[in-house]
Amino acid sequence: MSTSTIANTRTNASSGFFTISLAYLLSGCVSSTVASDPQLNEFDRITGAARAIESKFAGGQRTALADVPTTGSTDYAGFMSVKLASRTERVAAKIAGELFLTIDFAQGDRSMLAGHGNNFVNEYGTSLPGQLVLSGGTLNRGPNPTNSPTFNFDGYGSLTDTEQNTVMTISATFAGDFFGTDADALGGEVAGNAVTADKAQPFQGVFAVAESHGDRQ
Repeated sequence: MSTSTIANTRTNASSGFFTISLAYLLSGCVSSTVASDPQLNEFDRITGAARAIESKFAGGQRTALADVPTTGSTDYAGFMSVKLASRTERVAAKIAGELFLTIDFAQGDRSMLAGHGNNFVNEYGTSLPGQLVLSGGTLNRGPNPTNSPTFNFDGYGSLTDTEQNTVMTISATFAGDFFGTDADALGGEVAGNAVTADKAQPFQGVFAVAESHGDRQ
């Protein structure tokens, strides 16, 4: 899904997109099974982190573009969760993982981001070793963030389901907005493709990260 397609799917509510996206993630990934099955505690931990970010930024107030920093850099940490188009015998439909990224606001609104995603787990609680490399980072200060994402970046890498002996090659586009009074968080939608030896599947989901330890360099 392209950034423009993501933009077309957004809600027009001025403060609801972030909260709606997180609600989608939680409803799509957390079930009663998660709470009762100790084998799924890692999946539960990641989605619990989603709840923490949702609680802190529940109002979904976007950062005014004029207030997005133009100097310094900030570390963010959070999560992503995606749902593949269909479940197969060798690939689970839902995957969640952690994101760690640094945004250099002094880079002229281009090539601002570096980071990675890891600690991925599927809906069955199976760990998926591997990593996504996050790069790019383009801030568009022009559009209305209610209707169009203002920040986008890319992710590439591979994950391995050791139980099914399946390797997934991942390519993803992240598109969203900053939230809070001082770009305290970043959240939005993620879309892309997961390719295995026998099938290529599109996926859609959400991501959210918050400033780590409250430190801006």
